[in-house]
Order: sequence, then C-alpha cells, then structure tokens
Amino acid sequence: MRPIFADQSYLEDQHILIAVIAKDADNESYGECVVSLRCMFSEEPKDFECLLHHQGEEVGKIRSETRHVIYLIESHCGELDMMVSSIYT
Repeated sequence: MRPIFADQSYLEDQHILIAVIAKDADNESYGECVVSLRCMFSEEPKDFECLLHHQGEEVGKIRSETRHVIYLIESHCGELDMMVSSIYT
C-alpha cells in the first residue's frame, strides 16, 4: 500500500472539517468546526477542543483526542515512504 501524501510538512499545514449532521434523509448540519493537523503528529495521543458553529452562531463544543500512527513503508524501489493513519475517539 502506498501513502497518498508522504510529506509530513504538507500534512501539518492541512485541516480537517468536522460536521455534525442529522442521521435522517436530509442530512441537515447542526454544526461545523475545523481542526488543524499542525500539532497532531506525535506518538502520544493529542487532545483537542473545538467550538461548533452553524450559520455564524456557536452551537456546541467537541472534545476528543487524536492518535497518529506514522508508518514507514519500503516501496518496490527501495525508498521509504511515510503513511499517516488517524484514529479519532
């Protein structure tokens, strides 16, 4: 398996959009937040807290932790590639 992005510095500049949506057919959004990956690369779990907003109003808060596992994978050319897997709890 080959990683999609092997450059950790690129991934550190990225963000994850989290949306809390209704489970019914219309998938209505109840709130959204954005989490930066900048400080998430660590062998230890990292806590984060994010305010949920919907149409400009604060509607809640998410608290959780991320765990990033960084794999080094040897490609068929003998080069090492890095793959990042995330687990959110």
